[in-house]
Amino acid sequence: MKSEIYIAAILMILVLSAFGDEWSETKNGIKNFEQDDYDEALDNFRAAKSSDEQQPIHFLNIGSTLYKKERFAESVIEQMNGLNADSVVIDTGIIGEMQYNIGNSFFRTDSIEQAEKFYRASLMANPDDEDAKHNLELVMLMKSQSQCQNQQDQQQQQQNQEQQQEQQQKNQEQQQEQQEQEQQQEQQQNQEQQQNQEQQQQEQQQQPKEGEMTREQAERLMEAMERQEKEELQSWLKKQQEEKKGSGRSRNIKDW
Repeated sequence: MKSEIYIAAILMILVLSAFGDEWSETKNGIKNFEQDDYDEALDNFRAAKSSDEQQPIHFLNIGSTLYKKERFAESVIEQMNGLNADSVVIDTGIIGEMQYNIGNSFFRTDSIEQAEKFYRASLMANPDDEDAKHNLELVMLMKSQSQCQNQQDQQQQQQNQEQQQEQQQKNQEQQQEQQEQEQQQEQQQNQEQQQNQEQQQQEQQQQPKEGEMTREQAERLMEAMERQEKEELQSWLKKQQEEKKGSGRSRNIKDW
């Protein structure tokens, strides 16, 4: 399949059965057109049209030359006027050519829907026009590809939205988790602070006032007193034993 839009064989060779300036200008226009001198061709075709406004070939020739000059909107208007001319109904070949050229102008301006419409109309007038068939197949393929691309774009957009939603949800969960962790840390810090305060209060309560004895000091004092009493008792017993040895007798213990 060819990859470019064809341009119709738009300049029709007429049997010059009459004489006059109209046909002379048309001949000159065809010659200039074939030599790619589109400015001169346009002047000649317009001069020929001025002699007979209703001849559809003039609309076709002017519209085709405007197309070559890439003045696509003017080309469409010119050939649409030709389609509305009263005499055009007698020549379906010219109708098909103008509709084909209008389709090409729409194609060149990226109006694919309109181009398809006029290619179909051209084939209704000229069913055997291979160029129109080719171009119609091309625009239909482009429409199909465009629809597939649109679907892919929509799917991609939907996937992007879903991914964004998932990411947002994930971010919210992470944010909530972080907040919970911060709250737990704050609670733990508060608990530790409270425990420290309680411990400090206990320590302050345990500290003796001025002139008072601490518990540890009291315990040490009691231990010292117990040691002293034990030592005094041992010393007394020892003294008694020595006195007993010195007297050579034992004392009777009264039984009360």
